[in-house]
Amino acid sequence: MLNQTKTTTLALTDSHIELICDLKQKGQLEYLLNLIYMDDISQEHARLAKDSGFITYKMESLIKFGANNPVDYTKRKINDDTIWTLCYTSGTTGDPKGVMITQKNFCSMMAAISMGSFNYVPRKETVLSYLPLAHVAERCIYFSTFYYGGKIACFYGDKKKLTAVCGIVKPTIFLSVPRLIITYQPAFRYAPQIKKCVT
Repeated sequence: MLNQTKTTTLALTDSHIELICDLKQKGQLEYLLNLIYMDDISQEHARLAKDSGFITYKMESLIKFGANNPVDYTKRKINDDTIWTLCYTSGTTGDPKGVMITQKNFCSMMAAISMGSFNYVPRKETVLSYLPLAHVAERCIYFSTFYYGGKIACFYGDKKKLTAVCGIVKPTIFLSVPRLIITYQPAFRYAPQIKKCVT
C-alpha cells in the first residue's frame, strides 16, 4: 500500500519502527522518507530509523510548528471529483486495492445518513467506535457525529470487556458488521440505550 500510494510520510508508534526500518533496509519502501513518532521511542529505535535513512519528527513538535505557521487552505482548489480519501480493501481475495473516494462520494454518504431513516439527534448521540478508521463506514459515522455534535468513545479491543465498556460509555449508536453483531449480542443487554445498530 505504501508503494502503491507513493507515501512519503508515515505516522507510527514505537512498536512498528523495527518492521518499517527492516523493509526500508531491504529496499522495499521506494517512496517512504519521513517518519512521525506518535509516542516516545527508545534511543535504539531512534538510531535504527536514522541509520535506515529516515528523517524523523515528533508529532508534538509538528503540532507546535503548525500552530505557529498557519496555512490558508481556502486557496486550494477542491471540486466534486477531488479525492477525499483512499479506502483499502482487506485483500482477502488478492492484493489490497485502494478505492478512490471523491468529495462527491463522501458528501452523498453523509446526505444519506442525514436524510435517511437514521434519525441522528443533535448533541444527544454517543457512538462506541471499535472498527478501524480504514473502514469507510466508520469514517462516515465519525464525521456524522462531529457534524451533529455527538460523542465518540474508542474501544480498545478486548472483546471480553465490551460489556463493561457498554455500561460505562452508554452508547446510543453501534456500528458493526453482521458477524460481530452476533458475537457482541450478549453485551447489548447491558446497553439498553442503544437505539441504532448499524450493519
